[in-house]
Amino acid sequence: MTTGGSTRHRKFVRIAEWIWLLACGIASSLWCLTAARQLGATFDEPVYVERGLQCWRSGSHQGLLLLGTMPLPVDLQTLPLYLLERWQHVRLDPARDLDQFLPWARAGNLVFWWLLLIYGRLIARELAGPWAGALAVGLLAGEPNLLAHASLATTDIAISACLLAFLYYYRKGAEAPDWLRRIGLPAFWFSAMVLAKRQAPFSACSACLSSRQSANSKNTTISNWE
Repeated sequence: MTTGGSTRHRKFVRIAEWIWLLACGIASSLWCLTAARQLGATFDEPVYVERGLQCWRSGSHQGLLLLGTMPLPVDLQTLPLYLLERWQHVRLDPARDLDQFLPWARAGNLVFWWLLLIYGRLIARELAGPWAGALAVGLLAGEPNLLAHASLATTDIAISACLLAFLYYYRKGAEAPDWLRRIGLPAFWFSAMVLAKRQAPFSACSACLSSRQSANSKNTTISNWE
């Protein structure tokens, strides 16, 4: 294949990858939004919504931290509700109006859902090429357990998305010459993990050890073949 033909092929593959990502992301997001309006509240969602609104009103996360809940997912999920309060000059009451505005809080979780799809694709693509990235997106977007969590105003999708992003930059930046890729981006996503869930350091350590073991195994295999 000529250089021009190879360039066109890579460009076509890139475009096809993004179209597939957008198709899977939009389809799964629509499913989550539809499910969010049909599912009743879980045990912890009313507490998250109430404490999240308190955080925005007071500027303090004490109410969440007393529960042992980290603030990042709850802040993002209740931000639309707080903006609605400011815009309409009303005070939402989670005990009375939860069924009306819970779907809006659940919709905030889609930010983390898209991060999960994007970084799941990037990691798979880095490991085994474009087809692996496309397959990973399809599997993630259609996995029932992940879809169920993405339809709720909880913290599980947030920690999963931040963990994938951290792991991607940890692997990519290990040999990078510049500070931003080697330390800055992994540190940023590690901080996001910690703000998403308190178990984040343990998840990060486990992921890093697995990543290093996989890299060492790959290098050993290549050396044996050589």
